[in-house]
Amino acid sequence: MAGRSRARRRASTPFRGWGSLLGVVLIFALYQHLWRASFWIFLTLVLYVGLLRVTVCRVETRHHRPCRWRVRGFLRTCDYHVGLKRGLPTLLRPPSGGLALPMLMWSRWDLATSTDLPEPQPVTAVGTAAYSPRDRRLSDGQLQNLIGGAALLVGIAQLVVAVVKG
Repeated sequence: MAGRSRARRRASTPFRGWGSLLGVVLIFALYQHLWRASFWIFLTLVLYVGLLRVTVCRVETRHHRPCRWRVRGFLRTCDYHVGLKRGLPTLLRPPSGGLALPMLMWSRWDLATSTDLPEPQPVTAVGTAAYSPRDRRLSDGQLQNLIGGAALLVGIAQLVVAVVKG
């Protein structure tokens, strides 16, 4: 009986639409001509996409395809490609016959000189097994605390501005 309850730890999936929610709030703030609030919302959106949002590594592998390890943040890489996300990414066309959108990929400069074995790649990019080991350490509770802390700092900054203006 206890084994069955452990198997179902989470009944619902966690909310993962923070980027969409921030984008809608940003558009609303711009429409209302709230420039200072728009700046803070835009800054929060950039930090979320750059450092927190779950995405794939996208560094070129030895098979000349984008790496599919999941990482937190557009700017981060998996454990196998540390330091290789340099410069601007190139636009990779989808395979012929597919209706997929093009994908960004960071080209590597060390492919011609490296004699190492190919880096391991996940079979699928689904679930926690596909995450880079470094990114598995950040739990959902820590992510919520980080977003809450950022919101608290923005609220304190707005309070200080309101007090100073009088």
